Amino acid sequence: MDCSALSPSRISTNKNCEFKYFLQYHLRLPQARESNIYGIKGTAAHLALEYYGNAIRAGNEDGDEASLDYEKTLKDFYKETQLWKLDDREGTRRDGSVKGWPHPVEKYCEACPWATKDSVCSIAGIPFKNVEGCPKPNFEDDFKIVKDTVESTDWKVFEGKILGTEVQFGVELEGGVKVRGVIDLVLEEDEDTLEIVDYKSGNSTKGYDAARKDPQMRIYNMIAKTLWKEYGTYLTSLYYIRKKKYVSCVFSEEDDKATLRAVTKHWNKIRANQNPYRPSRKFWLCDFCIGYDACGIIQNSHIKNRRFKLPVIDCSHKGDTLCWGSLGVENPNSVTVFNTDKMIYACAGHYEIHKGGEYVVEPDSD
Repeated sequence: MDCSALSPSRISTNKNCEFKYFLQYHLRLPQARESNIYGIKGTAAHLALEYYGNAIRAGNEDGDEASLDYEKTLKDFYKETQLWKLDDREGTRRDGSVKGWPHPVEKYCEACPWATKDSVCSIAGIPFKNVEGCPKPNFEDDFKIVKDTVESTDWKVFEGKILGTEVQFGVELEGGVKVRGVIDLVLEEDEDTLEIVDYKSGNSTKGYDAARKDPQMRIYNMIAKTLWKEYGTYLTSLYYIRKKKYVSCVFSEEDDKATLRAVTKHWNKIRANQNPYRPSRKFWLCDFCIGYDACGIIQNSHIKNRRFKLPVIDCSHKGDTLCWGSLGVENPNSVTVFNTDKMIYACAGHYEIHKGGEYVVEPDSD
């Protein structure tokens, strides 16, 4: 399968389900890469903390109000994404508690604290009579966890010297293994100590022992020692912003050697896999993928066409840009067809909604 570079999320996906990796990172089907309400809410919190961290780093504690105002950052994100419309969660958990919020939420706009005097929803940025659904529950949830993180007195996240926020890296390790990712926050605790921080906005947490086994923790620690070589001590921390919990680990040189061996093993295994395993029955991950039935249709095509010998189609897109630039003699088997009521998936990384004539390019990212 395709493995141009490894990342902790790719390793995790392949460990959970090889066929999901095949759909998401080899075929790059848009439907397998769509974010859900949880992922987008996490992005909102990360963005607000990134802007705030950048303002502190620039020395603008009392200056750059636009960056320090995490409420404004969150509102701008909500206006752009309208993420609350994705909140169609319903049902209950095993313990009987409500899962998510009822959707659509019953609205009391006139009495809402986020409504302006001129009857505009300050979250959605439009007159509240025109707002579909209600952004208030999701927004207040995100606003609270960001506010609690910024104002935390137990663990002052931004107290150290900030060297970077949302730091993207792409590094080639021994044996040609390529890894990439994004580090949420890089701090200099003192002249000898560097700390790598990764925010987690979900409800699940890990203890110290589990964190030491986490591929992300181990890879990020190894990368930190490669990118910032001048320090003697490297801390790698998970900060659970919803649960107000953090765990920090220090990894030895022997730990790093074990990490490199594990990453190399994953790298070789994924690249050599020409028949990705698909579970024989539906399990929890199917709810966050394209669905078990749709997955089965693709698997049948996958097997029928001799694994990676996928059917080539003549895309009807008539624009200036070809549906897939490498389609042709050099790469005749890089496209697949998957029909739904809404669209035709035309190729790896790109798709076209043929009925509407819209052409969408999907970026190759994690």
